[in-house]
Amino acid sequence: MKKLLALLLTLCLVIGMVPLAASAEGEGTETPSGTTADDPFTTVEQYNTAMRGEDAQSTWGGTDVYLTIQGSETTNKSFDASENKFNLYNVQKWANPPKLHLTLKYCTFTGNTSGDNYGNSSFMYLSNCQELTIKNCTFDATETGLKYGINWNLIGIQGSEVTIENCEFKGEYTKNAIKLNQRNGEDDAATDVKPEGGTTAASIKSATIKDCTFSGDNAIISLGSQGKNEGGAASPSTGAFALTMSGNKAGTGGNEEVKVQLDYLAAKDEDTVPSVAIPSGGEATKVAEGDLGTEKDFVAMIGNAGYLSLETAIEHAGEGKTIELKKDITLTDPINLESNDNITINGNGKNITFSGTSPKTVFTGSAAGQVEGIPANVTLTVNKVNFKGQGTYSGYAAIVGGNATGTAVTFTGCKFEGLHCGVYVNQQNKDSKPTVTITGSTFEKTKYVTSVDTVTPGVDPSATKVVTENNTLGEGTQEQEVFKNIILKKKDGSQTVYNDFQQALTDANAGATILLNKDVELNSKLTIEKGITIEGNGKTIIKYTGTEIANGAFITVQGEGDKVTLKNLTVDTDKKAKHGIQFYSVEGGTLENVTVNGGYWTSVIVNGSTDITIKGCKLNPTGVDGEVNKQPYAHIEYAMGSGVTTIPSITVNDNTY
Repeated sequence: MKKLLALLLTLCLVIGMVPLAASAEGEGTETPSGTTADDPFTTVEQYNTAMRGEDAQSTWGGTDVYLTIQGSETTNKSFDASENKFNLYNVQKWANPPKLHLTLKYCTFTGNTSGDNYGNSSFMYLSNCQELTIKNCTFDATETGLKYGINWNLIGIQGSEVTIENCEFKGEYTKNAIKLNQRNGEDDAATDVKPEGGTTAASIKSATIKDCTFSGDNAIISLGSQGKNEGGAASPSTGAFALTMSGNKAGTGGNEEVKVQLDYLAAKDEDTVPSVAIPSGGEATKVAEGDLGTEKDFVAMIGNAGYLSLETAIEHAGEGKTIELKKDITLTDPINLESNDNITINGNGKNITFSGTSPKTVFTGSAAGQVEGIPANVTLTVNKVNFKGQGTYSGYAAIVGGNATGTAVTFTGCKFEGLHCGVYVNQQNKDSKPTVTITGSTFEKTKYVTSVDTVTPGVDPSATKVVTENNTLGEGTQEQEVFKNIILKKKDGSQTVYNDFQQALTDANAGATILLNKDVELNSKLTIEKGITIEGNGKTIIKYTGTEIANGAFITVQGEGDKVTLKNLTVDTDKKAKHGIQFYSVEGGTLENVTVNGGYWTSVIVNGSTDITIKGCKLNPTGVDGEVNKQPYAHIEYAMGSGVTTIPSITVNDNTY
């Protein structure tokens, strides 16, 4: 009986314990919700199962999801390239990806734990982290190596925050140990990262990399993406986020500089990408629009944003922002400005040095169908910069492009040294009207203050407004370069440049002025039948080079050539005409400060013309040696030729005979 009772008691105890055991097992296997920081997913498989679900996009799209994997100081959670991968389900094509809050503490990653088999091996690929916290983890790429370490490629998430602290990166990396990258900005043209149903620019609010060691081969940090813009151009938006780095070390023993590569500043085909080397244990920062570096690294500042080059600062200089130069600069390429740029640079007495030949200028640009130079509608203001050319009288501080409508270039308190000129202006039409202002500046070993293209046929020399005031010009420096050309100034104010004098005369109308900036040689006599002015600038020679003129003068004003004025020039008949200049049956005409060498009878003949003024002229009729019929008989002949009935009238003042 006692044995039976004992058996029954044991059986009851066993039966009574079964529900308790089953209940305890059920509680231990319950899957977390993953929707809060207090109830996160704790394994990769839990997260992946949720993201692969039939209604995953509608369930998880745009919502916060939490994944926390945490070991301990003595026992790390381990991931490898075989059984225990860290291969998060890829949601980068979702129109509205989930906002992953990923926390990794005391974990070890060895080899290609992301499981990537498409050439982008890494520890992890992260495209949708709203928050990433990695602390006290070890990453070992092994001798086999990886392309990337932490491959962060943010897509469709805004305001993300990143913290990577007290981690170690070992092994070999083809590209980098950490890549931080935000995608789909306005200059990111790549199509492989465009979500379904539209594109939203991703953004990193802040990133911190602190107290990490990088002992692996090429274990560098990379910011942004290289060459993601149209045509493979740089894509600055991919690296436009705030970053703080401090206490990081590199190399065996941690005594080497930590290299940070600025991929967002480089075009696709550039072999050399800008980088920053941060001293072991040192600190470097960047704001969203700035470059990464320390104060001593920055060439220029805009507010609290520092930049490693003036070019990058100009790219970020929006309306109303002023660039402050912090260091001297030596340029190897010109700085290209774009239409509608509004740039102000305070140089603070810093130098911009360039070769003067390659590059030949500091500021330039381009526009379709126009000659090179700063394009239309650009405002460039430069204060207290020293421009130093390294050649001999070559190069420019700025080139204004062809037909740069509305462009205004201003230099104040600057120094120009070893240049051809301060600003060169390419060909303009009558409507473009750019403005160049240079005031309070110093010129040394520089040929000209400004130079405006007045030699290319068809340009309008009056289109460019040039203002130069209170400048100090060194020995040999002239205000403006004067080209050898011919300029037709019409009565309506338009101006056109010519190389050919006869064409300018053909195109001139009554009231126009032909300005001669070069000597003119003619092989036939010249007839003027329009009421124009020919201005010779005091040094131009109109010279006859043809065969002997049998009758009349080298230059004849007749027909509708009333009120023709010739001034400030020399006329040379080369002893091949009877008369130098003839006014024939016209009303009004002036010779002023004209030297006439020849003809062999008279220098001037007034034939049936009235109200002719000859003043300040040098009249040198010149005979032909050995020919008695080709000797001068008067300086001015008052005449009424065959068929002429009008009595001439002349006013003569201050002439030399």
